[in-house]
Amino acid sequence: ISANFEEITYDQIWDWYDLDAIRDNLGGSYVLMNDLDSATAGYAELASETANGGKGWQPIGTTAENDRFVGSFNGQGYVICDLFIDRPAESNVGIFGVVDGGGVVANVGLMDVTVTGRSSVGGLVGHNSGNVSNCYCIGRVTGGWSVGGLVGHNSGNISNSYCTAIVTDGWSVGSLVGWNRGTKSNSYCTGLVTGGWSVGGLVGHNSGNVSNCYCIGRVTGG
Repeated sequence: ISANFEEITYDQIWDWYDLDAIRDNLGGSYVLMNDLDSATAGYAELASETANGGKGWQPIGTTAENDRFVGSFNGQGYVICDLFIDRPAESNVGIFGVVDGGGVVANVGLMDVTVTGRSSVGGLVGHNSGNVSNCYCIGRVTGGWSVGGLVGHNSGNISNSYCTAIVTDGWSVGSLVGWNRGTKSNSYCTGLVTGGWSVGGLVGHNSGNVSNCYCIGRVTGG
């Protein structure tokens, strides 16, 4: 189903099947039309604890050539709930595995999500080189390194976002971003962060730019 606004054709996302279909056209423009949760069609097959042999949701986008998300996703303020990922041996883990330059993820909230991965692990995006704005995450995120509640590894832009997730394990661990090499602005976090080293409230490891941000929460690390 498509809708045409301002001469751009947007593919409408109504259920988990529609969300999963983004991987078939990583350069498309998408709008979320309602909340997605455990009662939404496709949840059991795609995003539950029993989906994909117990691994849960398969992240959208990888580091492979022509397999990175470079389109636009507008959540329109809706919320994605109850998503489960258990991929402790995999990298680039989140709803979106890899968002490349030019890719946009905006205006969406995550609630009651459980995400586990190896490296570049985030609730929303594992590895971001694009733009993430007006987003938030509430849940639990666990990984080995470059682990963040919202974004695992950021070399793009994050703005006007927040995270209250519990983020645990590994190194380069932060409530909002695990490893930041890009820019982050006008954002905050209130989550609990626990890790080995390079552990911070906003950012675990930062070699980029952070402005107009704050953190309220408990941070524990080696």
